[in-house]
Amino acid sequence: MTLPTDTPPAETPPVATGSEDPRAVRWGTLPNARDLGGLPIRAGGRTRPGRLYRTSRLDHAGSEGLAAMVDAGVRTVVDLRNAAEIVPLELPPAVTRHHCPVEDPDDAEFMAAWGPHLHTPRYYATVLERWPDLVADVFRTIAAAPDGAAVYHCAGGRDRTGMITALLLVLVGVPRAAIVEDYLLAVRANNARAATEPGWDEPHRGPDELEAWCDDVAAALDNFLDGVDPAAFLRAQGMTDGELDRVRGRLLD
Repeated sequence: MTLPTDTPPAETPPVATGSEDPRAVRWGTLPNARDLGGLPIRAGGRTRPGRLYRTSRLDHAGSEGLAAMVDAGVRTVVDLRNAAEIVPLELPPAVTRHHCPVEDPDDAEFMAAWGPHLHTPRYYATVLERWPDLVADVFRTIAAAPDGAAVYHCAGGRDRTGMITALLLVLVGVPRAAIVEDYLLAVRANNARAATEPGWDEPHRGPDELEAWCDDVAAALDNFLDGVDPAAFLRAQGMTDGELDRVRGRLLD
């Protein structure tokens, strides 16, 4: 689904430099965007570059950034945001957008319990328990995507995106330390945005506070990974081995 034209925000923070994030992609001024390729695999080798990308919302890319995204081979966008978060944005004709929210913000019980923790991995397990069909729909969409690369994103590109990323990377055998470090890249990128972007939805943390926060959320993600088996979870939602193989094939040779 392609949305109507809108003008991207005029002021956007710079992306991380290559020395900070060697897998960062440069699509206009889109921040917190990186390739899932180049990560180690326990069985040997590394994940394939240029096949799956995690990003923040695409509004910040600008027309040149969106054109660069298409030039990178992207043909599918999976938008994890809730309906109320989406503003009109015209994607290039070569790209198909799929709206695949992974939670229900109108669930009062969930929001009362987890609203204060939506910027951490602490709530991931509850999402899998409460909305397993929604999470599985993301993976079905990736499995069914046509040739070319796929992008998935939420708003800041950290937690809903981070949950899907963690499940993807476990599924293809990326070691846990690398999964946690990938998440922390997004934490640090969003903290940099908080320092430069007026109205960002969380406070900027100084160096010592940021390191303590990274330790805290890394432990939360590690705890989530202790209890998750993506293949079993997705099979329980009706995904076939063929679909799982197509998802793995995005990142494995």
